[in-house]
Amino acid sequence: MKPAHSLREFDEYFKEEGIYYPSKSNTVFYLLRLFAFIIDIIILSLVMSIIAGVFFPASTQHLVNILTPKDAADMEKIVDQYKIAIIIGNLVLFVIINLYNALCEMSGMQGSIGKYALGLAVVDHSGYRLTFGHALKRNFWKLTYELPSIFIGPLAYILNLSMIWRPLHQAFHDQLSGCYIIKKTR
Repeated sequence: MKPAHSLREFDEYFKEEGIYYPSKSNTVFYLLRLFAFIIDIIILSLVMSIIAGVFFPASTQHLVNILTPKDAADMEKIVDQYKIAIIIGNLVLFVIINLYNALCEMSGMQGSIGKYALGLAVVDHSGYRLTFGHALKRNFWKLTYELPSIFIGPLAYILNLSMIWRPLHQAFHDQLSGCYIIKKTR
């Protein structure tokens, strides 16, 4: 007996219901995740810059003045002086970005704006859209490389390379949360 998701006659039904069962053929588009990430970073940067400029203009200008070093020695001094504030700022950005992702993943888009634009969706092991709790859990696990990245930089993202050789191309946080990124075409 074959599972229903593998039968062509059910394709339209599953598409209409927003159910995309993860398989080897629809999870091979893992490189599109990078482009989706770039789209999301551009969108979030623009939105947060506009919000900061409109609602917190004095603080934004002060931040720009602080973070505009004259040379490398000045940058070191700035980082040493504002180390705790930089870590807190990174954590605040992490929370904002993860709330954005969780809200988008539980919505009808089934992923961030970048993922949606590229035809990708975040689904659970049965192909269903994530609940808010499941989406939050998925994004929480990004801490496994986000926190170390503060201290060791881009090396922390090596964990994500596991998506290249994993059978269903899951990143580390997807493995921990039981999620898959699929291409919505059948």
